[in-house]
Amino acid sequence: MARHVFTDRSLAERTTLGDALEVYRDEVTVEKAGHQEGYVIKAWLKHPLAAPLP
Repeated sequence: MARHVFTDRSLAERTTLGDALEVYRDEVTVEKAGHQEGYVIKAWLKHPLAAPLP
């Protein structure tokens, strides 16, 4: 804002931890060997922090 440049943050404000974890799982972990990271992500997706705010 000091440079009077507007940065649209609407997508960042709508993105939940669950959304970010799903993208990471689908785009990054498929390239990795092993399944441990997938299990950890699955556990995090069940956590209330991954859910959207009411």
